[in-house]
Amino acid sequence: MANASVARAAEVAERVRRAIEAAVVPGFDQINVTASFGVTEATNAVLDVEDWSDRADAQLYEAKGSGRNRVCIDDATLSPTAMVN
Repeated sequence: MANASVARAAEVAERVRRAIEAAVVPGFDQINVTASFGVTEATNAVLDVEDWSDRADAQLYEAKGSGRNRVCIDDATLSPTAMVN
């Protein structure tokens, strides 16, 4: 998300995750669909787009490894205020 903080991006990812989780597949009520997201921020610590993508991918795999259906945020990109929440 352009010009968004990591906290804002995580909020949006969480809203999308909840919407996917609540979705019903017509004709297949027994099917549950979930999603996991990895969120990181492009900061001065990010070397290039590939590094940025790798950081988000690492968080995605953390989300999947932690039970799926969740949003994981790269702690290194959180501001001290955001980490308190």
